[in-house]
Amino acid sequence: MTDAWETIRFGPFRLSPAERLLTREGAPVELGGRTLDLLIALVARANDVVGKRELMAAVWPDVIVEETSLRFHVTTLRRALGDGRDGARYIATVAGRGYSFVARVGREAGPAAPRRPRPVETNLPARLTRVIGRGGVVADLAADFDAFRLVTIAGAGGVGKTTVAVATGRALEDRFEGRVVYVDLGVVAENDHVAATIASVLGLPAQDEDADIRLIAHLRGERLLLILDTCEHVVAGVARLLPRILVNAPQLRILATSREPLRIEGEHVHRLAPLAVPPEEATSPQADLAAFPAIELFLERAAEGGMTGALDAEGARLVSRICRKLDGVPLAIEIAAGRVGAYGLAETATLLDRHFALTLPGHRTAPPRQQTLAATLDWSYALLTETERITLRRLAVFVGDFTLEAGLAVAAPTPAEQASLFGDIDSLIAKSLLATRPGGAVMRYRLLDTTRAYALRRTVDADEATALARRHAAYYRASLEAAATVWGHLSSPAERACHIAALGNVRAALLWCFGGAGDRRLGVALAAAAAPALLAMSWLTECQRWAAAALAELPAPERGGRMEMMLQGALGVSLTFNRGDTDLAQAAVERSYAIATARGAPLDRLRLLGPMQMLYFRTGRFGAALRHARELADVAEALGDGKAATLARTFKGVSFHLKGELRDAREELEVALAGPPPKDVASFLGFERFLAAIFLARTVWLMGDARLALERTAEAVASSEESGHPLSHFITLMWAVTVFLWEGDIGAAEDHIDRLETCAAAHGLHAYVAVADGFRGEVAVRKGDAAGGVARIRAALDELRAARYALLTTPLNLALAEGLIATGRMDDARETVREAIEAVTGNGDFVYMPELLRIRARIEAAMSAPGAAEGSAAGRTLRQAVALSRRQQARRLEARASEDLARLNRAPGPRAAGEDARTEV
Repeated sequence: MTDAWETIRFGPFRLSPAERLLTREGAPVELGGRTLDLLIALVARANDVVGKRELMAAVWPDVIVEETSLRFHVTTLRRALGDGRDGARYIATVAGRGYSFVARVGREAGPAAPRRPRPVETNLPARLTRVIGRGGVVADLAADFDAFRLVTIAGAGGVGKTTVAVATGRALEDRFEGRVVYVDLGVVAENDHVAATIASVLGLPAQDEDADIRLIAHLRGERLLLILDTCEHVVAGVARLLPRILVNAPQLRILATSREPLRIEGEHVHRLAPLAVPPEEATSPQADLAAFPAIELFLERAAEGGMTGALDAEGARLVSRICRKLDGVPLAIEIAAGRVGAYGLAETATLLDRHFALTLPGHRTAPPRQQTLAATLDWSYALLTETERITLRRLAVFVGDFTLEAGLAVAAPTPAEQASLFGDIDSLIAKSLLATRPGGAVMRYRLLDTTRAYALRRTVDADEATALARRHAAYYRASLEAAATVWGHLSSPAERACHIAALGNVRAALLWCFGGAGDRRLGVALAAAAAPALLAMSWLTECQRWAAAALAELPAPERGGRMEMMLQGALGVSLTFNRGDTDLAQAAVERSYAIATARGAPLDRLRLLGPMQMLYFRTGRFGAALRHARELADVAEALGDGKAATLARTFKGVSFHLKGELRDAREELEVALAGPPPKDVASFLGFERFLAAIFLARTVWLMGDARLALERTAEAVASSEESGHPLSHFITLMWAVTVFLWEGDIGAAEDHIDRLETCAAAHGLHAYVAVADGFRGEVAVRKGDAAGGVARIRAALDELRAARYALLTTPLNLALAEGLIATGRMDDARETVREAIEAVTGNGDFVYMPELLRIRARIEAAMSAPGAAEGSAAGRTLRQAVALSRRQQARRLEARASEDLARLNRAPGPRAAGEDARTEV
């Protein structure tokens, strides 16, 4: 067991359970409460196997949760620790039992048990609830007083300035021997009353006359921390008074809160950001919950307000959406969370979508300016000049981040307005109504969603609103067209970040264009310009929606032109992965390809051959896929483009692999990975390099080099995750699972299945969720639950057939046959293998044929008469499997078939139905 006051060392990490703190080389590691509880429970019994039920009881002592919740938090913890990177190993999965912390740990004495708090002289407000997500900020602010005498916490209304200031005061009580004085200036109406208010709190006479002189005389020689809360509306009076106090009271320290800095000499400004929220593209909502303070605050306040029960995946999605909608602003989150007990999560989210968050009531005990979000924003809006108010209302047309260039083009169409916009933006930033975020060399600006909703409710002329919306849509159309060649080059989340921000504005512009009073012709052009960007971000549902809307409104002169080609291609790709509607997808892609051919545009033809390849793969037409891969190679050669040739080699390599021509597959894939990245040809898909990497791993495993295959698999998964491209990541995860299942590493397979399912579900890719469920059935067969595994695989295959997804049906049928053998249902197993062999013969994925023959031989042996051996049907089938795998150079499959043949010769006669029931390929 772990002593509550000791520190545990492992690798570069230090864990202090008493402080609930994990550091890596001295830097804090952000973990959610549940994830930290899990780590403490595992470390407490390092090198022992801790059962899943025991862990769930330790982490969720008062809540009934499903095992999936535990898996999500284990995955989150592994990522935070860097488990599996550079050889580091911390948490092992023990199949069927639980988890074990396997790293070497050391222990050392920690701090002594905390002293009993002694009475202090302070008037800090009491807090009835704990402060969430601000521990690091409070520590930083406390440390700031080592170097600065005046620190100002600046931030938007409701962001938690008062909460942080009071928490910082509590953290500094010992340092100031209890002399921490809190003054609420929110009750002060005039600048001239600031000194008198402070003096009154300190127990001095409250007359305004000469109050500043008396106050300064009293503070001279005093060593204390003075907290001045809510300074923004009397900032002039505070700014006049504080320099005089600081000069005359050298031992005094001042902590101020304000929506804008005081802008006086010696001031150190700490901009308080909202609480962190999950990103919109997060792929594992439940796992992410533990890592984000905004989520933790929401759940705690919702529980206080009457929300009951464990959070399922849909609930996690709704909570994440609500916290994003409220930009992580604590006051807004607390107000919204307090409504969940009455309305439920779904209805609360709907209310927020309608901007009702502005009027939802908060705590009755809060100051009037904080009892609703509208009151908080009224307080800020009243402090603006008229031109600042106009600018704020115009900037509300932007959703999320925008650049200064965008702001000038949309919100200030005339030179005179542009000249004044700079000063207005400076003022709105200073008053915490406009947030800034550097994006490389370009500064980006943003209205918090609640501020934007408030500004949109202010009076705006209807004609002005229409002109704003049209300028907004036109700006982003021009911006996307200018960046048309950029999207194929974005290979990392950092490179995509600044462009992702623009897509929120593109979505808003499209909504207006195709809305009741919008400009549909502008919307068609905007949708065509946006298609490459939406695909690059894996926003498949968005791409499908707007491409379909634009095609429905496409003007007659544009039909057969480049705009239709782009829209049809984008629609086909998004349909392929999003809905699995292969007939519509094929029609769209073939129409796009026909236009490209008629226009004599070889590069466009090249870009569209990739989606056609994936359609052939998806629907199980592997022979046709190879023919088109060769056509792709011919187009690339005609172009004389090495990057295009790389793309062609990737699809040829995958096609050769599935056909069972492993030597040719390895050659093509190795050359493809050694060549220039195909992203520069602006592929419609964007994941080809990862596809080449994971199929090379599969190829070398089949050819006999398991060590290299596992190394390649780990590299492919890691690089696809780092790419930040969800489509690339879940496709790589899907094929990685097959390698781990071949190798028999059930723990790694389960971990990657979890990640695949979470990633695919987050993007609504139902076919890939079904694949993950089929893999779970295969794992169940391996672990002894053959009946449950069979049911799960059959359900997955039914869903995949309905979606006409045939890419992985053969290996899942292999697993199904294994499960049927294990349950003694030999007739069903024989029929399953017969149908699979017939399908492979028609489709061309002969890479699986040796294993199908091997499994058929096992069934034949089990059902044959006693005494049958090498000359039996089973023996003949096994010799076919050996010969075919040898021709394919699939050494691993050849070895398996040879072992079964030798076993058959040694022990003739039928075997037990469940003997050697392994799921292999």
